Parts: sequence; structure tokens; C-alpha cells
Amino acid sequence: MSLTTFIGVLLGFGLFAGAVMLSTDNYWIFLNFPSLVMVTGGVFSSTLISFEIRYVWLAIKNIGFILITPKVGRYLLNFEVGRMIRWGYLMQSKGIPALETETKKAKKQDPFINFAIELLITGYPGDNLRAVLENTVETTFGRNMVQVNVLKFMASAAPAFGMIGTLVGLMVMLDTMGGDPTKLGPGLAVALCTTLYGV
Repeated sequence: MSLTTFIGVLLGFGLFAGAVMLSTDNYWIFLNFPSLVMVTGGVFSSTLISFEIRYVWLAIKNIGFILITPKVGRYLLNFEVGRMIRWGYLMQSKGIPALETETKKAKKQDPFINFAIELLITGYPGDNLRAVLENTVETTFGRNMVQVNVLKFMASAAPAFGMIGTLVGLMVMLDTMGGDPTKLGPGLAVALCTTLYGV
């Protein structure tokens, strides 16, 4: 688990909860179902219009991975580079059969490396192999970035729907003006809570 990310998330929610607890004893005033429906429903609806549902589902499912420390680090990169160098010397000195035998001992290695070695063993020329691998990296990166773009879109859409909810709440409040003053509260609550949820 990424300790710094966990601390940041904990502090973010903790400071907000602490401010609420210091301000009032009635914590339920910050929960408003119509506001929640407008913000979450609007965000998901607009996201589904802009992206395929499978990418939206993957983005939501993988949110928890931001708390997990990436497996790729300095030591792993040093190990992989060293292994590539050793395999290069092995191929130059003993040929492809020796490389194939050596790589079979490392079955738990990166799938991308396995793919590259399989292409090399099948006789792909160096230039073609490099082009195929570069295209694979770019394609994989682009496919993974779609999920990032989904989350960015959701983050940018939430404030907009918060403002829409604010306008709805104000319209409800203004509609009740001139009548019972006690009916002004629900409309104003919707307006303020929707703004809070959107931000």
C-alpha cells in the first residue's frame, strides 16, 4: 500500500469530518438525497454518453489501485536491465537456442518481455521487432489512458452538475417565496448541498 497516498486520503476526509464536527452537532444536514442523485446521476450519465460502459466500469473498479504501491521500482528496473544485458551476451555467444532455454527458466517475468522473446525466437528481424514492440507499448498505453480520461472527465463534470443542482434548489426556494417562510429551507439545502457534492 502507498503510505503517502493513504495518509493524503485520510487527511482529506478527516479534515472535512473534523470541521463538520466542530461546527455543528447535527451531522445529517450534510446529507441530502436529491442533491446526491443530481450530482452522481448527472456525472454517470454524461460519462456514459462520452465513453463506452466497459471503460467506465474499469475506471471505477480500478480506483482502489491508487492506494497500492506500483510494483515497478528502481530495483526491479535494474534487475530487468541486467537480465536483458545477460541475455544479449548469451545470444551473441551461443545463439537463439541458448536464449530460448534460458528464458524458459524465467516464466514469471513480464508478459511484454515474453512476447518480445517469442517474436525474436520465431525469427523476426531486429527493425521489425523494434517496430512491433514500440507499437505494442503505444497501444497498451493508449488503452490504459482511457480509464484515466474517464476519471478526469468525471472530476470535471461533477462541479457542472453541482451548479445545475444549485440552480434547481434556488428555483425551488424562489418558488416558495411569498408563502410559508419555513418552506425556503429545503430549496436552499438542495442548492448548497449540491454545490458541496459537486465540488
